[in-house]
Amino acid sequence: MPAWEGAPLLPVVLSDARVIVLPLDGRVRFAGTLELGGFRREADPVRSRAVATAGASAMREPPPDGRAEHWFGFRPLMPDDLPAIGWAPNVEGVLVAAGHGMLGFTQSPATGKLVAELAAGRPTSLPVEPFRPDRF
Repeated sequence: MPAWEGAPLLPVVLSDARVIVLPLDGRVRFAGTLELGGFRREADPVRSRAVATAGASAMREPPPDGRAEHWFGFRPLMPDDLPAIGWAPNVEGVLVAAGHGMLGFTQSPATGKLVAELAAGRPTSLPVEPFRPDRF
């Protein structure tokens, strides 16, 4: 939603509600938890309202009503919760580094190192067998 007078200037973590409030370039984002809910095309209105209510209730100055845009996005997940890192099957010269779910930022240094090692044709610093993109 657009930032309002009294909106937070720094991120706020609401641990009990599992909501994060993030100021982003003149806007404020209330973000919730990961939901494994299939492939629907619109945000779940009940979950979206719960995230917005939890975020708004924690603010000193609550946001004005009616200005929120409800949005969601898909998380790249693999069935076994491990990322896919390695050469793409049946596509020459393509390396895959995907499926990190909610841990992409924290796993990116190790993934980057493995991808660099694979691209250079060097032995990898970790076994990559568990991460094979074609394991399913």
